[in-house]
Amino acid sequence: MDNTADPRLELSLNRDALAHLLLGSDEFEAPARILSGLSGEQACVQLPGVPWSIAGLLAHMIFWQERRLGWAQGLEQPDFGPEQNFPQVSAEQWPGLVQRFLEGFAALEALATPENSARQLYRGRSVGFMLASQSCHSAYHLGQIVLLRRLQGLWPPPAEQ
Repeated sequence: MDNTADPRLELSLNRDALAHLLLGSDEFEAPARILSGLSGEQACVQLPGVPWSIAGLLAHMIFWQERRLGWAQGLEQPDFGPEQNFPQVSAEQWPGLVQRFLEGFAALEALATPENSARQLYRGRSVGFMLASQSCHSAYHLGQIVLLRRLQGLWPPPAEQ
């Protein structure tokens, strides 16, 4: 693993900024709200012409969230294939996936300290860069989940209709 600093890939991110990006504020919906009110069966629906279900997208997000957390802990991450990147999930797994994903956010937030932000992880990337990358990845896929919910008539979550 090359831990050489690459100034192009350094990014300082304070705890408040990370909370804003990861946990939802202003223009970002909170992940817990986006995932709320869905049954496992609803989350596993795969609409025609759409390659993934909501549950499949969440499993993919967890895969990358946990990989990034592993890098932050200094763990070498193994090579992977499509079955790990977009694993098959069942309706029964849905509640555990949501919990695992939200717990991962707490672990990411704990990394957002000034002294930790510049720490080098892999390929010249700092913790701050990794956290920003994870924030973008999550926002991208959470937006897809909201769209899939809309297409199924499941947005907004039931408590707000």
